[in-house]
Amino acid sequence: MTTRPPRKLTAQEVQLLARVGGIEIPPDRLERLAAQVSGMFQLLDQLDPKELQDVEPATVFSLPLEPGAPEKRPQSRAKTRSPRAAR
Repeated sequence: MTTRPPRKLTAQEVQLLARVGGIEIPPDRLERLAAQVSGMFQLLDQLDPKELQDVEPATVFSLPLEPGAPEKRPQSRAKTRSPRAAR
């Protein structure tokens, strides 16, 4: 795994991202928020993608293919039975 420099967002970048998302952040909170987001990026950078290669996602979102099409619910892959079913 190659080491890359830590990702760090500036207050201006956080403000830009927030505006794109339609969120207004007070100027006095930008520096603190930038530090928090940068800290989360550093934690994410510590994950080894190879360790997660065979891990199934905890949640699956499926969107209808066409407007008005019925939604399909993902089937659980868990093979455990509920305590009530065992009775």
